[in-house]
Amino acid sequence: MISKIFRTIIIGPPGSGKGTISSRIVKDFGMKHLSSGDILRKQILDGTAAGSTAKQFIDNGQLVPDKFMVQLIINELQNIQGNSWLLDGFMSQFCSP
Repeated sequence: MISKIFRTIIIGPPGSGKGTISSRIVKDFGMKHLSSGDILRKQILDGTAAGSTAKQFIDNGQLVPDKFMVQLIINELQNIQGNSWLLDGFMSQFCSP
């Protein structure tokens, strides 16, 4: 049997249903689900250096900088090489009016 690797990004403004459709896709296709919000919350909860930095931005009502988020996502993707994945909400700020 041939196995294929899928790589998917779901983008859209807050409340557009990204999480809902992502959960369905992940379930149906057996993909690893990466949510930028979940990654940030985990880093903060785990008390990592990245979490501390992100929390400073969030506590000040600012968006976490793109460069910082890209590095967090890259780190996560490096841990799941060779598997299918779906990025949920990554780059959503570019879709907002």
